[in-house]
Amino acid sequence: MTNYTDNINFINTTQFVNDTNLNKPLSELDNNVKYILNFINGNKALLSGVYGNLWDYDASGRRVLYNGGLADTYKKVNTWIALNDLQMANDDEIIWDRTNSRTVYKGQSVVTVDRPKWIEREIWIPETLRDQKLVFILKAAGCTDDQGWDTTNTVCETIAIQILGGSEDVQTFRDVGHWVNHPYYSNDSYDSPLTTVVVPFKAAKNTSSVKVRIFRTINTGYLHIDRVFVGGLCLPYDNVTESYDLSGIDINEFYDFKNVCTKVTSASIMGHKVADTRSNLKGNDVITWYQFNYVMRELLTYGSVFTTTTTNLSGSPSQDNWSQIVVPDLYSNMQGKVTCNTSNRTYRVNHPVLENPSAPLLTLTMPTSSSQLFIQGLFDVATDHFNVILSDVPSETGYTINWNLGNAFNPRNAIDSLDLPDETPSIECPAPTSYPSIFNYESNV
Repeated sequence: MTNYTDNINFINTTQFVNDTNLNKPLSELDNNVKYILNFINGNKALLSGVYGNLWDYDASGRRVLYNGGLADTYKKVNTWIALNDLQMANDDEIIWDRTNSRTVYKGQSVVTVDRPKWIEREIWIPETLRDQKLVFILKAAGCTDDQGWDTTNTVCETIAIQILGGSEDVQTFRDVGHWVNHPYYSNDSYDSPLTTVVVPFKAAKNTSSVKVRIFRTINTGYLHIDRVFVGGLCLPYDNVTESYDLSGIDINEFYDFKNVCTKVTSASIMGHKVADTRSNLKGNDVITWYQFNYVMRELLTYGSVFTTTTTNLSGSPSQDNWSQIVVPDLYSNMQGKVTCNTSNRTYRVNHPVLENPSAPLLTLTMPTSSSQLFIQGLFDVATDHFNVILSDVPSETGYTINWNLGNAFNPRNAIDSLDLPDETPSIECPAPTSYPSIFNYESNV
């Protein structure tokens, strides 16, 4: 023990307490915190999917509806409360379009400033979703008739949307009507091409419910509400994007109203989906490697200057039929040689069928430097042949006509074969330049 004590020295703080040693435990602690938060945030992000569409819950948290965002029953339609001068007026203002499963709101009023008419619904916010960013999504359009909306009786309409009870009140205007670009952006199973509008809001830490209100801004026609969704977007926990462009996305990309469940995978890539087959690909879809190969094969086939079929006929292959077309090598059979004889002045050259034939490039190989013949011209240039005439009948062998038709691939045809939309999308409902002050009716009563 005596020897051990004698070998103890004073610790030099400058040697052991430095930046590296001091920050080491803090760095490990930070890594552990991030590791734990990854699990917490990952599960927390998916809780939006657990609760599904919050439109199914009442203000106290009871689940009172099944697939409430789809108005396929009278009860679901009348969960909206239509107010007229603060008096409930569902029978007068709300109509159920039974055939198309839609809520129809009349809401006509000559008063635009501090408008006394609106429909509202109070929605419960689960504790685990409080203090988070949520969305109110509506698919709707104006219509001249109270039943049977379609593209012939549709009306572009500006509606006012108010969300009360969150971290701050939301008051905004959205344009609804016929979604002209629906065939380009959306799957056929998403039904009618009404406009989808998205209104983000944030629940406060103590927000137990929010009240959603919709005002009309015109005094004619009817507002047809097709589907409604309230909830959060199920994003992966490692997402670092802070804002998203939610335009050009149908409400069905966020929630599956046919199978009654939240779309986790689809929403995690901001509404874009992977189509099940090549024929179902839409403009903003994500394609798989298989589909990419399919599209490229199709593109190269359509872009070929010529095609060889079983009937030896020219023309582009039919849709989804590229595998039946034999696409030759880019340079095969597009050039060749014709050996001249001593009895003919004219020679016919046959070649694969051309979509757009043009004059070939011709040269003449002569047997000696003193040979006198030359190519006088060509005629009868057709889709599958042309004729070459020499200046005279060869008096000796050794003359060879060399011909070249160029590349078998036409880039311009390949580009034109893509069914691309216009550079700018079709014009949707025009946005108004000014908005009436319609939100403050209660404060002026």
